[in-house]
Amino acid sequence: MKFEALHLLSRIFSSKYSEVLKDALHLITGNNWSDYIHTGIVAILQNRVSPAEKLHALILAESMVSMLGEGWLIGQSSLADSHDPMPADRCLLLVLESSRVEIAVLLNEIAYLKYEASNNTSATAETILSKQRNVVVAFSLIERIIKLVSTAGGVEGKLIDDSTIVKVINGLNETINVVLEYLEDAKEHREKKGDDLLASVRIVGSYLAEMPNACKEKVRELLAYLLSIEGEDEASPFHSTCFLLPMLCQVTMNVAGSKALISSGGYKAVVDCLIKLIGPSRSTVEDNGRIFLACDTIMNMLLKVELSW
Repeated sequence: MKFEALHLLSRIFSSKYSEVLKDALHLITGNNWSDYIHTGIVAILQNRVSPAEKLHALILAESMVSMLGEGWLIGQSSLADSHDPMPADRCLLLVLESSRVEIAVLLNEIAYLKYEASNNTSATAETILSKQRNVVVAFSLIERIIKLVSTAGGVEGKLIDDSTIVKVINGLNETINVVLEYLEDAKEHREKKGDDLLASVRIVGSYLAEMPNACKEKVRELLAYLLSIEGEDEASPFHSTCFLLPMLCQVTMNVAGSKALISSGGYKAVVDCLIKLIGPSRSTVEDNGRIFLACDTIMNMLLKVELSW
């Protein structure tokens, strides 16, 4: 019965009716519907269930976080009939670990289908698309967890203890390494275009914005390639550069980082990105932030390289 409920909820909450449902649920007396879902997701993720059921649990978790914020992942249930309260970090760690495993499995399967499978049929293409959609769910959860731990160890008054933060960072490091290996494989196959590749750059950029020195050697080896990746409908690698700007701005604050960006030729992507950002068709607040990051990155390079001469 609980799996049928899981399937139903994951479909409803990820549908276009999710906002209407959310508003209706807030009117329910007691208003603890999210605690029931929180408890149910934990129960599924911590037990031996099929990968398909875990995926549905992650889809539902992603919908809940999208609606209620990252704070939903932490905290104890307020259910009156909860006789054995779970640790505050249980849901967070389970979602992280399940997402990490899902990403590793799905990216491995996608890479096999794209580069090694003998039958390149329409059915294979549809399978790849399905797996890419699923990996986006896990990517979204990882990105939310990155945001959560970047808020000084807590959100909405809920603190995350140091031991949990260490576990989360270790899990994130493992996840980002898996994503970088997927991108490395794509580079070896000379593939630069694809929404799955762009999504991979985005998740890497999100993490490196908070931990710019993580996976340093592998990132430097792949830097030029990362800055060349284009989305399916892009004519240039604009978005991949935007995703990496926060990290580039930080690493170019030292001479070694500036030289690495220059030697890789990545500075050209930053300049091209800046030109597009200051064009007449772009004027959003988000673009303004990117303009500052691009300008700071370029200034860092000029100043640090000049000082090193």
